[in-house]
Amino acid sequence: MQADEFISTPVGNGLLLARRHAHRLFALNESARFVWECHLQNLTPAEMGDKLADAYGIEPSLARRDVDAVLRQWREEGLIESGRPRLACVVGGCRFLLRLGPPDVQDALATVLSSLVCEGVAAVPSQREATIEVTEREGKYLISVDEAAALLAPTLDAAVESVQTGVIRHIFNVTEWQISMHSAAVGRPTGCILIAGESGSGKTTLVARMLDRGFDYVADDLVLVMPSDLAVVPIAMPLVLKRGSWADLDASLPGLNAARVFRRAGRDVKYWMPPRGRIAERPVPIRAIVFPRFDSTTPFAATRLDAFGAISRIMKAPTRIGIPLTDAAVERVATLVQGIPVYEIAYDNAASAARWAEDLLPGR
Repeated sequence: MQADEFISTPVGNGLLLARRHAHRLFALNESARFVWECHLQNLTPAEMGDKLADAYGIEPSLARRDVDAVLRQWREEGLIESGRPRLACVVGGCRFLLRLGPPDVQDALATVLSSLVCEGVAAVPSQREATIEVTEREGKYLISVDEAAALLAPTLDAAVESVQTGVIRHIFNVTEWQISMHSAAVGRPTGCILIAGESGSGKTTLVARMLDRGFDYVADDLVLVMPSDLAVVPIAMPLVLKRGSWADLDASLPGLNAARVFRRAGRDVKYWMPPRGRIAERPVPIRAIVFPRFDSTTPFAATRLDAFGAISRIMKAPTRIGIPLTDAAVERVATLVQGIPVYEIAYDNAASAARWAEDLLPGR
């Protein structure tokens, strides 16, 4: 650790401290400031305890316990590194360092994020690297993202979900986007198809079927559209597949049958990632938008929307528009929906819907 990683200024006998380029302040009282200054000298915890005992005239054993408690708190809050095993992942052009303490969290996330793990890959220069750390406290899991306030997850399943949410939230916060849409996306080198709509509409199962038919994976659940050319930023987080889809998809998605079952929002789910070679690496232009609705009693039907119907449906996706919103940005959005096909589809079989969607983006 380098001292110039931090900004600090005295406040009375204490210290106001922050990581450079971060957004959280730490207020250290007099004794914590003393421990911090010892920490910057790379002293061991035992050496810090001895110096604290000498400086404040207290028992060495008590001083060492105090030092251990302060260091533990700083690790849990992400102020200092824990030294635990870590994974490096690149998602959405951002590099994440995952420091995973509890072995069960290590095992779960190493499998869930296997296609995203890579060492020695730098982040996009304009987007800072983020560190996500998981520690254990009294049988629960403490998750911290950089210097933001830590979240306490009661179960392993909640911890795994919180880590994924932390990744997505960081990408959302640091990416320059014009449109944020509750949507999935699959693509080919020539562009992508957005699979948009409300939760429970069948988006993820349709995406899985389209991946089985040779499409590349771009995003699931969140699509960020860049302001310059309205291309989609690849955010390839694991697909979240609910129990009702497993039997239908087991034969199509390698490893799904053996994947661990997690609880998420009160439901059984499995996380699944395509191989790394099937994940889009660069922003891809939008070539079509589809709003699916699965209904076991409805044969396949597709309705193409006119431009006004398309933009109205997109705004209900739900969709957020980034700021600043310029005249040129509004014009680009209007031009987009007038230049690509937008459909509502209903179907009782995701495989047949995926076959139909192939014609929207033919070839590789």
